[in-house]
Amino acid sequence: MEKKTKYPKKNPIYLTCYTIRFKNQNGFIKIKDVFAPKNFKEEMSDFMTQYLGLTYENPEGNRILHLVQSLSLQSNLVSGVMKRGHNGQETDIEELVDGKAKTVNTVKYDQYNSIHFYFLICSPNEDSNYLIFMAQTYKQYGFKDIFVQSYKEYIRLKFGDDNLNCSINPLSIPQLFSNYLKKGDIRKLRFQKHTLSKNLENVIGESDNQNVKDYEVELTVRAKKKGFNRIKNIDFDTTKLVEVFDFGFEYDEAYADISLNGRERSINITHPEKFVATFDITDRVMLDSATNRPIYSELNKEAIAILKEEILINL
Repeated sequence: MEKKTKYPKKNPIYLTCYTIRFKNQNGFIKIKDVFAPKNFKEEMSDFMTQYLGLTYENPEGNRILHLVQSLSLQSNLVSGVMKRGHNGQETDIEELVDGKAKTVNTVKYDQYNSIHFYFLICSPNEDSNYLIFMAQTYKQYGFKDIFVQSYKEYIRLKFGDDNLNCSINPLSIPQLFSNYLKKGDIRKLRFQKHTLSKNLENVIGESDNQNVKDYEVELTVRAKKKGFNRIKNIDFDTTKLVEVFDFGFEYDEAYADISLNGRERSINITHPEKFVATFDITDRVMLDSATNRPIYSELNKEAIAILKEEILINL
């Protein structure tokens, strides 16, 4: 039986959502027309077989990507685990023995350091002209870039149509932003100033310090009981945040820490147009203590729950 522990805070796990669209000279194409005569499940079965059987290598020869585990294959959803590998200069693998580093192996320059990443692809409905692509990252470190390269190459070889273009871009859902504000429990607001104000320059010791821009100030306001209900009634299409929260503290950005459906996230409420469907699931996924990797069957359940409870109902 697998031994489970909480995933380490130093390696936060995120799921970021993107759209996969197909376009020709006439505009965007419905997914069912791109995949015809096959349906989504049949096409995704081909996709999984291809990525399991062959390893993609980028044109520079320093990145690889391949499928290592299939988790779900349904009529509108497919998910699994891929490995992203990179190479460069020769590196040593070391371990600590009695407080001293000892080299136990070497990764040569033409070999690859590979990391596992979860993914999910979903068709929102039968007439959709895009797919939802959900990709795991360790904060900023992920596999989306090489997946984009590999999938575009896969589509080119599969369909053989030079006029068929594939694009993968961040998924932004205005309704999801509004849903978080109106239905979520908002207990903390954070106001950030990206440079040090003049009246605070003495904090760094010299009033003429030229490195003032290297500092920032954050004002945090916490609610102990009721939360910040006033913000739920703001129409961000017609009202600027500074018009509502003007209390003598100049700020560049404001964030609301919100809890909804048992999940917590921090949302930039200064720029709602930049809202992207990204979810921190660090505390909701367990790891295998033998490998320090997430238990991907659990991660898959969490990703599908997010898809159903947060994404699809807000499209």
